[in-house]
Amino acid sequence: MSWPISRLSEVISFIRGVTFTPEDQVEPFSEGSTVVMRTKNIQVAGLDQSNLIAVPSGFVRRKEQELREGDILVSSANSWELVGKASYVPKLTYEATAGGFISIVRAKESRVDSRYLYHWVACPATQHKIRHCGRQTTNISNLDVGRFQDLEIPLPPLPEQKRIAAILDKADAIRRKRQQAIQLADDFLRAVFLDIFGDPVTNPKGWPLKRFGEVGTWSSGGTPSRTVSDFFEGEINWYSAGELNSRYLDGSVEKISELAIKNSAAKIFKKGSLLVGMYDTAAMKISILKEDSSCNQACANVECNELASVEWLYSYIDYAKDSYLSRRRGVRQKNLNLGMIRDFLLPLPPRDLQDEFVRFVSAVFGMKKKQDEYKDFPVFESLSLKAFSGQL
Repeated sequence: MSWPISRLSEVISFIRGVTFTPEDQVEPFSEGSTVVMRTKNIQVAGLDQSNLIAVPSGFVRRKEQELREGDILVSSANSWELVGKASYVPKLTYEATAGGFISIVRAKESRVDSRYLYHWVACPATQHKIRHCGRQTTNISNLDVGRFQDLEIPLPPLPEQKRIAAILDKADAIRRKRQQAIQLADDFLRAVFLDIFGDPVTNPKGWPLKRFGEVGTWSSGGTPSRTVSDFFEGEINWYSAGELNSRYLDGSVEKISELAIKNSAAKIFKKGSLLVGMYDTAAMKISILKEDSSCNQACANVECNELASVEWLYSYIDYAKDSYLSRRRGVRQKNLNLGMIRDFLLPLPPRDLQDEFVRFVSAVFGMKKKQDEYKDFPVFESLSLKAFSGQL
């Protein structure tokens, strides 16, 4: 089924957020204050209303900058992979606006249903297009508003939009319940870790301190020359720090060849070793390799020795990373380096206690795997693609 196509600018209002400095902030919900939503509040699971900040209401100079139920907040200035990230604004019990790094997309309700618009903005195909509307400046990608508003949106009649939105809402609710179950499992692992080992930063159980360099062999990755096309036509996983988003890695965006390994600083790291991000916002991001792989120079790798289990080390770093992030150096971009990471201290419990915790890890991830095997509804992303191509 083919539907009419409209430019996004014909069905939305695009409203920029307010700018302010940290010194302008006031206590949230105090008299004369307005909550400001930031990039961290924009989450796939919904608008995150925790850890809110506020500014004096006078910063909201135009009525249209006040958030309304049905608005869509879109990240418009951030790292490349975060530009376009969107959240739907529910009914709020307080006055709120958007910060300078995000924008308000407001549906013209006579033309487009707000939930339909949200699902279209959030679907993977549209997110890919929005990211390519970004203009890269150093480490920040800024959304090109003109190109964004020139995007084309399929526009069936309003009743059909509402029907599609209702189906996607139900599928999204199922997806969120599954995500909540996964979060509960992660919370359980954290509780077990704290019970066995104590707080990883304050070390109340007095475990002996060791340097990171003592628990394994550390190295960093490298980037083959992009002027040689054969280097990027292989089958070897080659990870960037931006891909370290889960406990386990099982497939990189880019692949490199054996020739690239022989002719560059890139190396093969063993299955079961740990990658650690070092630069900027990816610093101390971590993932475990599920197969022999390589990585770029923004990642460090550690192959653990008999003193530490990689599963235990992953959880330790995950729970203690903020204490290490505070030691990054740099003015415009705060980074770590391999020498700094090797010198970091960690409290190291006996290996048998680490292994006890690893058994809990294995049980929890076994449960997650079974949950993935028994999916009884269409994959949400696939459903979204069908919805906006007239196949739903």
